[in-house]
Amino acid sequence: MELHQKLELVFDVEAELRGQGADVTILRARWPGLVKITEEARQVSLSLLRPAVLYEEFRAEGVRHERLPLQDGHAIQSRLVAHRLAGANRVIVILATIGDRLEEHVSKIWDDNRMYALAVDGAGSAAVETLANAACQFIGQQAPEKGLQVSIPLSAGMVYRPDV
Repeated sequence: MELHQKLELVFDVEAELRGQGADVTILRARWPGLVKITEEARQVSLSLLRPAVLYEEFRAEGVRHERLPLQDGHAIQSRLVAHRLAGANRVIVILATIGDRLEEHVSKIWDDNRMYALAVDGAGSAAVETLANAACQFIGQQAPEKGLQVSIPLSAGMVYRPDV
């Protein structure tokens, strides 16, 4: 199902720099010009975003090894998910996208200005993370009305730490 709720896509230059894998404190001190380029890229990127969130709710069927079996033969294979959602009876899977216009723009400008292209790409990373977090927050706000609890958002590529 598509989430038709209007979700805020507000992110700052720091989020965009983190989206590029940068240490914000070091960049601000050593390369203030890069921060300016990043802000310009953020402004341009906003017009390229076509955010959408799709989600589906599944019945969870207990944990088996490092797998969380779901209804209809689906399963999530993840040690982290199995650990964090061991007691869950339902799981909502979310897909957040900002569309393909930003990525197409980055491809067009890559050869002419790689630094700027990376900044635009970082804005895209920040935007999709912001969108996913907003969707999780929206769903989390609905949970108590249904007598449910929510976990922290879990996403592909998260590192498993048993103490988390």
